[in-house]
Amino acid sequence: MASSRVINIPFREQERRLLSQLNRMREQDQLCDMTVRVGTREFRCHQAVLAASSGHFLSVFVQGMLSFPKILDLTFTSADVFSIILDFIYTASLKCPADVLSQVLQAAKVLEIHTLVDHLLLFSAAHDGVNETSNRESAQSTCTSLPVLSDPHDWDYENSEEFRPQSEVARLQYDPMATQIAELRSEVAFLRQQLNTAIGEEPVSVHSPAKRLKRGNSSLLSGTVRRLHNADTNPRKYRGDLGLGQSWPITKM
Repeated sequence: MASSRVINIPFREQERRLLSQLNRMREQDQLCDMTVRVGTREFRCHQAVLAASSGHFLSVFVQGMLSFPKILDLTFTSADVFSIILDFIYTASLKCPADVLSQVLQAAKVLEIHTLVDHLLLFSAAHDGVNETSNRESAQSTCTSLPVLSDPHDWDYENSEEFRPQSEVARLQYDPMATQIAELRSEVAFLRQQLNTAIGEEPVSVHSPAKRLKRGNSSLLSGTVRRLHNADTNPRKYRGDLGLGQSWPITKM
């Protein structure tokens, strides 16, 4: 008798229907032949379905380690985690909060559910890669938003908190004009000392009577004012900085 050709027609829908029917029977506690107990919670299920899905369950059942009634205690995971895994076994779909994903992965490793382990490892690797890329892009965006100043003279020390000097020494280091102002201030202080000596070591005040100054001291002060004028076309800009806010009465001899 001649052999006929074999026709192979896969029906994927049958697999989904079979799994869906088994899950419906589990929910209605129909033909469930064992109980898995995790803590204080008990899960009714089908021994054959667990054995077909988990290498750990298959090993336990084949070795005849279940007593009658068939109750299996699990102590390496929590009831919530096992509930997620059991739903995956009966629905081929994983619904899991992100914060317990690592716990589900560890329990799946112990239960030897290799399909679930492989997919969770791939998902974790992809998720970590996305986070690393996002962090790198965030760091690059932060760096590119910073001002790029190649010339120290372009820095705005008056308005920028990041580059504003915190001491007089730092200000003199970055501002050449400030150095000249400091030198003029020192010279003015020296002139004050000379003027106090010339008028009898009494401080000069706008409220005190005017004192006569010698022509030499008057010329020295006038030279200082001329230097200030040459340093800037508007000497009033530095008047308060040099302590020249007071009036100095000068009378020619």
